[in-house]
Amino acid sequence: MFFNNEKVKNLFIFFFFIFLLGCTKSKTTTVDTTNDNITKLITLGSDKKLTYEKRIKYTNKALELLSKQENDSLNREHIYQIGWNFYYMNNLIKFKYISNILLNKSIKKNNINHIAKSYRLLGLYYEKSSINDSAFYYYSKAGKLFLQLNDQKELCKNFQDKSYVQAYVNDYLGSDKSLIEALKIAKKNKFEVEEFKIYNLIGSNSYLNNDFKNALIYFKKARLFFNKNNLELVNEVNILNTEACIGDVNLKINKYNKAILIYKSILNNNNFLEKEPTNYCYVLDNLAKSKLKIKNYRGIESLHLLALKIRDSLNIYEGKQYGKLCLSEYYYATKKFTKAKECAQESFMLSKRFKSVDDILLSLKQLILVDPKNDLYYANEYIKLSDSIQQVERRAKDKFARIAYETNEITTEKEIAVHQKWIYFWIAMIVFLFSSLLVIIILQRNKQKALLFMQEQQKSNEKIFQLIQNQQAKIEEVRQQEKKRIAEELHDGIMNRLVSTRLNLHILNENSDKETIKKCLPFIAGIQDIEREIRNIAHDFNIDIFSDSDSFKSIIILLFEEQQKLYSAVCSLNIDPTINWDELVTIKKIHLYRILQESLQNINKYAKAKHINVIFEKSNNTINLTITDDGIGFDVDSKKKGIGIQNMIARTKECKGFIEIKSINDIGTTVSVSVPIKKNKKENQ
Repeated sequence: MFFNNEKVKNLFIFFFFIFLLGCTKSKTTTVDTTNDNITKLITLGSDKKLTYEKRIKYTNKALELLSKQENDSLNREHIYQIGWNFYYMNNLIKFKYISNILLNKSIKKNNINHIAKSYRLLGLYYEKSSINDSAFYYYSKAGKLFLQLNDQKELCKNFQDKSYVQAYVNDYLGSDKSLIEALKIAKKNKFEVEEFKIYNLIGSNSYLNNDFKNALIYFKKARLFFNKNNLELVNEVNILNTEACIGDVNLKINKYNKAILIYKSILNNNNFLEKEPTNYCYVLDNLAKSKLKIKNYRGIESLHLLALKIRDSLNIYEGKQYGKLCLSEYYYATKKFTKAKECAQESFMLSKRFKSVDDILLSLKQLILVDPKNDLYYANEYIKLSDSIQQVERRAKDKFARIAYETNEITTEKEIAVHQKWIYFWIAMIVFLFSSLLVIIILQRNKQKALLFMQEQQKSNEKIFQLIQNQQAKIEEVRQQEKKRIAEELHDGIMNRLVSTRLNLHILNENSDKETIKKCLPFIAGIQDIEREIRNIAHDFNIDIFSDSDSFKSIIILLFEEQQKLYSAVCSLNIDPTINWDELVTIKKIHLYRILQESLQNINKYAKAKHINVIFEKSNNTINLTITDDGIGFDVDSKKKGIGIQNMIARTKECKGFIEIKSINDIGTTVSVSVPIKKNKKENQ
């Protein structure tokens, strides 16, 4: 018969019991890509279009990746899905291995959902291995946990699982009771797919119990329910299984031609082999058996051999003994007695291996027919086995009842123990927390005065420390400013004048006549001015030089007179008479003078200019200085700025002003500086 198992949908239930005694940092993981790969591998492993070897390869690869991950809910759910892959590939060894891994991981995390699922997988393993009492035991344990979780869908499936095992030991009454419980849950929760399956299972029980009339009623009821409810969630293959069951009933009630028509219509569906290869093989065998009954021997052998070939290629054990038995019947009918005997013996050995009592009886019955030399032996075996069936069935029923009872007892005791454990735990926690709180209060009272004194002392220390820090910062700031000022003064003032003096005195090396010496005398006298300026810098007297407005204007004029004496470029100086130099603070005068001095020095060194034009003018509370030459110019963007230009920019920034340098090759350079006259707060101070 056809018993169908649907893949269980993913269920993720998380239970967190966290007691926070301090701050913890959460760990972040980057496993999204790995999880995606695992999901893809599991999907490929379940793809029945691929070969068996490829499906095994993909599933094993997914398992390898999972073994490197943490034991979390997603990891266990993936392992659960891998278990189903091995189940549908009929790899029972791997299936049991995965089931135990899932159980151990679930127990470590005390995750009831996955513990229940692992019990179900183990039940399926023992059911497939024909160890029915173990299968019933694990199904019972899983059912209790699903009931505890109030997972109605899984509970409904659990009753169906138990009904299979009960039917295998011919406990059809117990199987029907389990199915009735499943049907109640399905109807109450409107699990239409499960309700459809249950009608089929009740029909199968009636079939196995030789109640073919009732079996036909329930199979037709399932078909009607399917068509009436338009079950989109159920693949068309499921209704084909129902049709196959109807065909089996017709075969049993000797309506062979009708059975043949049903089987042929089922085999015409291309998806049936892909989705239900086990049942597809049964249909092939039953079609051949129906043809044998009407003595239409054409194609019977090829149908049976095809079924055996499919089972071997897909590693399907279920139904092999049935296929061999059908082949034996065919060979016997066509007088191929040797082959008939061989197939009957193979069927007998497979039936014993699978511990299928009904198939063993059928194989013995066929051996009596095809092996007359040993018919007495087989007849005795048949009688012996037949006589012991009732005792085996009775013991199995008693064992199932005892397992159910013991499972209830264990579950009840466990629940009581867990309940008591939690009571003791919370009592201990309350006592501990109360004691800890009392100790903390006492300690706090004893330390309160000391803490208050320490806090006051700490505040005083912090104030003193802050004052020291502020003082140090101010000293360091003044020190840095003074170093910078001295560096700028040395570069922009003294260095420029020394270079100018050196260049002009250099002519004495070439010509030492009286006229040349006479021209150089003013430069020698200028060395005294340089000495005076060095002394002023050392004693910070340079501010007095620029403090008076007339003095500043005179200094500018004097600078131009020296420029005209020393260099051949024609110089033009224009100073706006409306400028009140007293309004401009001394430090800004110094900066403007140094900027002008540096610009003239750069023109003399590099520009090769013929004309130099300098303008001081006042505009909107701003003094604008413009220095223009018609020299060779330079690339402002690409050329690396020297210390002179950097000092000009720095001085302008200190004045809160604006500087712009424009230069065009072979045309000249223009330096524009704007300095606000209005004093800022810092200058006022």
